[in-house]
Amino acid sequence: MPQERPEVIVCAAIKFELNNTYTIVVPMVRHYSPDGHRIIAEIEHKNVIEEKEQGFITNYGRFVDRKEALTIAKQNNQIKYGIGYEPEELYSEMLY
Repeated sequence: MPQERPEVIVCAAIKFELNNTYTIVVPMVRHYSPDGHRIIAEIEHKNVIEEKEQGFITNYGRFVDRKEALTIAKQNNQIKYGIGYEPEELYSEMLY
């Protein structure tokens, strides 16, 4: 019987509301990194979007907020860098 893999953080993401209708999640290397900016610019060019929440995507494809992401990252020893204080939320700078 295969073992279930632990859920880990795989990338930063931002959740947006598109045209006041539905939600989209844009994955990116870091929050508002150049790759994310390009995607957001294309979406903004054709639609009206509003940022709803910054967070992360796990290896299960699940969007999690910064607080839950910190718990997951700590449980799986993913924190590589300190930011000078003990935060209550995860920041991509702490991972890579």
